[in-house]
Order: sequence, then structure tokens, then C-alpha cells
Amino acid sequence: MVSPTGMPIMDRITTDLLQNGVSKPLKKWEEGNWGAEFRLERGIYGSSPETLLNLLRNLPGDNNIACLVGHEPTFSSFITMSTDSGWIRFPTASMARIDFDVLRWQDVRFGEGTLAWLMRPKELD
Repeated sequence: MVSPTGMPIMDRITTDLLQNGVSKPLKKWEEGNWGAEFRLERGIYGSSPETLLNLLRNLPGDNNIACLVGHEPTFSSFITMSTDSGWIRFPTASMARIDFDVLRWQDVRFGEGTLAWLMRPKELD
């Protein structure tokens, strides 16, 4: 998760989006009535933390929250590099929130985020 102005953003690992194509996750998104745009970025799969950072930096200014869905090892690396907090283990179906104290997405940088929380599936009951 990433957010300018301290708003939350979620990075979530799930194989659902990656393995089932566009129709299933888009249908789930629409059923959820989230009131937000769903955009599939196929380039996330097998990408690098730098790719995720560039996606965030190119978000429109009127978006103050972003939710990234992807796969390992990219997301563990992204969280680690964004928060500069040592290696973060991010197993499948985990969620994390990273806050960035910036006013514009273009200003998001590695090492300047704060890991607000990390939730792993085994911790849910």
C-alpha cells in the first residue's frame, strides 16, 4: 500500500488475479461496489519493484490511494525497498499498507515509506 498525504495503499498478493484473467477479478471488483477504477496491469506479473514504483509514480493526482495486486518475489522486494526496513516476508494472500509522506505520486521514493501494517493469512482468525 502506498499513499501520498499519508493515505493508505494496499499491496496484496493473490494468485486469483494472475491465474484467472480479467473477467473474474473484474466481476468481483464490480460486485464489491468499491467506487474506484479497476485497471489490470499485466506488466506486474514477473516484474520488478522498480516497475511497481513507476506505476505508482504515474498515477493521476486525484488518486490518493492505490491497491496493488501481484506475485512474489516482487512484492516482498517492493515492501523491503520502499520501507528500508530489512527483508519483509510477504507470503501469498498477505496484505500490507505502506504510507508515503508526499503530496504527489511522482514524489514516491524507495526508502521513504513507512510500513503501517502487515497481515499474513495465518494471523487471521
